[in-house]
Amino acid sequence: MKRKSQGKPVLPTKRRPCIRPEHDNDNDAWISLHHSSIQSLANSDYDGALDSATQAVKLLDALKAKVLDTCVTAYAKKGLFSKALEAAETMIECTPLTAAGYLRAGETLALQGNHKRAIAVYKKGHETVPMNDDQYLSLEEQKEVSESQLNKRVDFLAMLPADIAHMIISNLGDNECGDFNYRVACMNVSKEWHQVVAGCASAWRDFSFTGGIPADNTFCLLPAIGKHVQNLVLCGITASQSLSVFGAIINRHLGNIQYLNIS
Repeated sequence: MKRKSQGKPVLPTKRRPCIRPEHDNDNDAWISLHHSSIQSLANSDYDGALDSATQAVKLLDALKAKVLDTCVTAYAKKGLFSKALEAAETMIECTPLTAAGYLRAGETLALQGNHKRAIAVYKKGHETVPMNDDQYLSLEEQKEVSESQLNKRVDFLAMLPADIAHMIISNLGDNECGDFNYRVACMNVSKEWHQVVAGCASAWRDFSFTGGIPADNTFCLLPAIGKHVQNLVLCGITASQSLSVFGAIINRHLGNIQYLNIS
């Protein structure tokens, strides 16, 4: 007799476990709490309704913070740091007692080179977040990193003798519109730079704009630099900018003017 050939036994296929997002459990929980609050309200159990609704809101805030965490990372990757910081600050508003929002805000500020603000954010988080938070220690660690980076920065302008610093500022350009805007930008770097640049008489003696319309914030600085201006030539400026100049003259911010030409 011929034996019937038996095929290879068919092994049962393993089913891949369904991996659900981590926040699904929280999502189910807040929905359950929401339904519970509605049921309690229908049964005139107002305390129970408030208790369930409050817990649901807290879970919703936690869910929102997780979504915003993704937004912060995506914005930062695209170089949209202002939007990333806004999302991180909203994270802090949603969950002020967790470290994640403070860490994201600090990281975003550090990426912009704003280590002073980053340190302040980490410090606030360190003072606000409970010590049992999983990321509590990271707040202190990141604060120390930002402090280290801040200490590495060198203010070369402050290290230079005053006459050398003034010579550099005066030679930023040849008195065209763009060159004055560069000087204004230097004044906005820090309080120390503002004081040094505003105090450089040779940089502002000939205040001449003939290469285009200057930035409005240039005229806002007239009270600080006006005492140095002796020759003022403004061509093609706007009406509001003209008013700023005349206002500075009336208020004696331009008290040393020897020549004035506005057209």
